[in-house]
Amino acid sequence: IGLVVGLIGGVVLLGWGFDLPLLKSGLMHGSSWMSVEASICFVCAGAALAILPQNTRANWQRWSVQVLAIIVFSIAALRIGDFWQHKMLHLSPFSQYLPAFKVYQFLSFNGAVSFVLSSSALWLLSWNRNLNRILAQGLVLIVLAIAGLSLSSSLFNTNLLASLIWPSTLMSLPSGLTFLLLGSGLLMVHPTVGLMRPITNQALGGVMARRLLPWAIVLPILMGWLIYSGSERFRLYNHSFSHALGVSGMIGSLTLLIWVNARSLNRVSHHLQKTNQQLITFLESSTDGFIAINSAWRYTYINAHAERLLQCDRTQLLGKVVWQVYPDLVNTIAESECKRAIAERVPVTFEMNYEPLELEIEVHVFPTGDGLTIYFRDISEQKRSQRVLQQLNELLENRVNERTAALLASNQQLQVSQNRLALAQNVSSIGSWEYELESDKITWSAETFHIFGCDQVNGEPDYPALLQLYLPEDAVRLDRAVQHTIASGEGYRLDLQIYGSNGAPRWIEGTGEAIRNAVGVVERLIGTVQDITERKQLEAQLRLQAERERLLGSMVQRIHESLDHNTVLWAIVSEVRELLATNRVLIYQLQPSGAGQIVIEAVQPNCESLLNRVIHDPCFATNKAAAYQNGRVVGIADIYQANLVPCYISLLETMQVRANLVVPILIRQQTPSPALADADRSTNSSHTLWGLLIAHHCQAPRQ
Repeated sequence: IGLVVGLIGGVVLLGWGFDLPLLKSGLMHGSSWMSVEASICFVCAGAALAILPQNTRANWQRWSVQVLAIIVFSIAALRIGDFWQHKMLHLSPFSQYLPAFKVYQFLSFNGAVSFVLSSSALWLLSWNRNLNRILAQGLVLIVLAIAGLSLSSSLFNTNLLASLIWPSTLMSLPSGLTFLLLGSGLLMVHPTVGLMRPITNQALGGVMARRLLPWAIVLPILMGWLIYSGSERFRLYNHSFSHALGVSGMIGSLTLLIWVNARSLNRVSHHLQKTNQQLITFLESSTDGFIAINSAWRYTYINAHAERLLQCDRTQLLGKVVWQVYPDLVNTIAESECKRAIAERVPVTFEMNYEPLELEIEVHVFPTGDGLTIYFRDISEQKRSQRVLQQLNELLENRVNERTAALLASNQQLQVSQNRLALAQNVSSIGSWEYELESDKITWSAETFHIFGCDQVNGEPDYPALLQLYLPEDAVRLDRAVQHTIASGEGYRLDLQIYGSNGAPRWIEGTGEAIRNAVGVVERLIGTVQDITERKQLEAQLRLQAERERLLGSMVQRIHESLDHNTVLWAIVSEVRELLATNRVLIYQLQPSGAGQIVIEAVQPNCESLLNRVIHDPCFATNKAAAYQNGRVVGIADIYQANLVPCYISLLETMQVRANLVVPILIRQQTPSPALADADRSTNSSHTLWGLLIAHHCQAPRQ
């Protein structure tokens, strides 16, 4: 359309250049001429319309359209200024450069206004914005209205615009037709946006608008022309202006009516199409059969799933009566319930077994304005499953009853066995445990809780918490043994120490065995724990006794091997210090004066030596001599906690003693020792207190 508009303007411009009247009239013989300014504006506007694309545009296209629009706008604006001042300013310079123009014509007022509006529309359309498009369409409609009024004026030989708009001059017929082309082209730049959308829509309203719109223009013009021609022929009256105005009004009214109706019909059509398509899609994709029946009991719709269930071609059923196609349904629950739904206008639901098709179906019937809609589904498989399930339930119930009695008896026996096992574990201090590897769950017997000093209310610990119950070095040994058993399947037996309920270490013997599944993978561990603290204590006592016997034998051996008295005594104190693992062991020999001298000593290098020291203990003669004479052994774990007299504590502090052990040395002899003669210390005439064997611990208290 842009090329046609530009071509028309170029032809007219050529006609003015070579003074050809036919070209000046736009090839319309006998019509008025198009002005030079109008032809130049049409060339620019047509070129701008031709390079104006519908969608995104390059910058050069937008700039080109805007430059051409500015040229058209400037020419038209200058001419409007001329008319507004009621004088010809002759601002157009075209006559200077085109001397071949023998008769120069300027734009008419309505033509100038139309070009201002058209150039503004081109400017707006050069920007890709929806609001600009709608505004441009509004301006173009005004241009089309002016062109329509001008054409009506030309057809009926009147100046309709001069009567409606001031000031105004008559637009030539070629200009009016070219404006119609230009306006139509501008509207079709974006035909699916804004005011053009109801007409170009593919829905029912758009189709109707495209069919009626040409007739809405042609018929009023034809009718007006006939009326005008008849009035002129019979010379009865001349209402040219009235005819022109009536035709224009009819065109505008009919066009507006068609546009409004098209818009409304498009909305209704879109909604109906969308709803209908959604309904059809839902019904055709439904897993239920759907049938529509009118008031005459004839099929009006059958969906695909109903066609499969009924095992028929639905095209052959449509329009036929239900009871004639399926006479087996007469006098059945289907007939009675469907008729009840219509009579009472209520939905009904029922199940039936239709033997001809070997179907058990569940049917939902809903009354509509002109018949029924029926949903039904095949429940044959569901019914068969229910019957099989009922039989299985009955069989299972019988078996459950039989096994319940056996289980009760087994539970009683199991309870008795568990009670016996718990009693045996309690008596033997043996607890059992189980470790599920997959669930990481540990299960303990009651005796196991007792051995570890844990409360059964809190439940069994997990594996990391279990390791915390052992001494650190034993926790490492146990974890290694467990991981080895899991990896290799080999069992373990370990003596380990745990923290007792009072915090003191206790000894247990732990065993573990691996249990494999069907494919040979270890899935759980089982084992026992036994409190062996007393056994360990007994073993320690036996070892101590054996060590003492060994020491005694060693001392006896040394005595037999040596005739030196001091050598024998030094060997004794050395063996005793090694056995007791203490800091100092000495022999304290009593003297007749009541004092005593340290004659033999075995001491660690970091302790003070007391060898040959003479010690006078004022507490000894009065308090302790008789007791030692009778063989009493005294052990003090801590001198500050033993309720000793202050003088004795002071004496021990001078020797750096914190704990000590005192053993009397008795010599078989009939004559009492001079040191004890005045104190009457002997109650045994065959033994005399010769001295004391003393062990000192200097660093800390010692049990």
